[in-house]
Amino acid sequence: MVEWRTVRYQTGGLMLLASLLLMPPLCGLMFDCGCTWPWEGLDGHCNIHDSTALQQCPWCVSLLAGVVSVSLAVLCGVLLSMSVPEASINGRYALALDAAKKISLGLLGFVFVALFTGYLSAYFQAYPYFILLQTWP
Repeated sequence: MVEWRTVRYQTGGLMLLASLLLMPPLCGLMFDCGCTWPWEGLDGHCNIHDSTALQQCPWCVSLLAGVVSVSLAVLCGVLLSMSVPEASINGRYALALDAAKKISLGLLGFVFVALFTGYLSAYFQAYPYFILLQTWP
């Protein structure tokens, strides 16, 4: 029988894998920089590689902003996916339902923190684009 704490570590590992896989396309969506899925070139099309670009991706050009933003988002997602209260029901699908809830909450936390830290990175580096904002308020 699978124990609840085993599911907690499995959901944390799955959340870590999912967040690292989703980070480059999220970067490309937020900053319209060209970052994409790992199997489509990762940061090969990012504007950081274009020497004629007026503004370059805030996460790729600034090591501090990129590492701190990505680390906070991944850490938040993993911790949220591991810290949800255990399922109170017993049954055939209780473990699967509990794991799905944990991963969903972890993904929500990951996306929220990534968007917030991405917004701050773009704002403080005067990057001209963030999702749908063409000018800063």
